[in-house]
Amino acid sequence: ERERERERERERERSRQNLGEALSSMAEGLAVFFDGRLEICNELFRRLLPDITEQIVPGLPINSYFDRMYDSPQLVSCDGKPRSDGARDWNGQGGPSAESLVLELTHDRWYQLSIQRSSSLNVLLLLTEITEIVRRNRMERETLIDQQADYLRAVFHNASSGMCTLSPAGEITMQNRLFREILDVPLTEVQEGASLDRLLG
Repeated sequence: ERERERERERERERSRQNLGEALSSMAEGLAVFFDGRLEICNELFRRLLPDITEQIVPGLPINSYFDRMYDSPQLVSCDGKPRSDGARDWNGQGGPSAESLVLELTHDRWYQLSIQRSSSLNVLLLLTEITEIVRRNRMERETLIDQQADYLRAVFHNASSGMCTLSPAGEITMQNRLFREILDVPLTEVQEGASLDRLLG
């Protein structure tokens, strides 16, 4: 009986090693929490926030992991917190079955953190880097804004009325040809920063 128990223990250890090797080859960070405590995780998950790496150890309660994550100076922003009081919903057998958060880290790094309850006692945390997607979306948005600004400038300068825009201090920020013609002043007189009161006075 004792020999059979030792064999079972060796089999469990082999399974744990195989799982650890599989996790280390993943492109995403993964952690498995069993009954509210960290069972196993890969290096990518453990090292995501360098200041708390040494605290990510087996047995760590899931609510303590979230507390450390939110307190880390490496975390710039998060689009939310796990529902209801912190991560406590994920600690027991009740609570939500899935949730997803977007994490912004220092140096403009972005991750999606997916939280999945795979059974009544198992909770999986999956970290997927989305930095390139966020940066690409930002560039596309900036390009669109630039295109819209160019279009508005073209409409403004070719308008059939004399037009100018002013700063809160009453200084010219932009004007078109017809505006200059109506005032009968040279371009040098209506450059950006010129006072409209001085021109009209």
